Amino acid sequence: MENHQGIVILCSPSLVNWMHKTFAELFADQRLPASIAWSGHSCRYGQGVVMVTWKGEVSEHFLGQLEIDTDVIDYVLYNVSVAS
Repeated sequence: MENHQGIVILCSPSLVNWMHKTFAELFADQRLPASIAWSGHSCRYGQGVVMVTWKGEVSEHFLGQLEIDTDVIDYVLYNVSVAS
């Protein structure tokens, strides 16, 4: 089993498309082992949501950027086991 991580990022609904595009470009430009799994809005409160999948562990640098980014309301980091 391989261990991967995922991140659910909450933001303003008006920023979802911008954040999706920005992260996708960042991952491609820096050749990071990450991709956007889904983006949209939460059902109950309509919060913006961007879900990221990361092969292996999420880089400390990326997590640090989420911590200081004022556009990020909150985020959840979770582990996923994937059959290899």
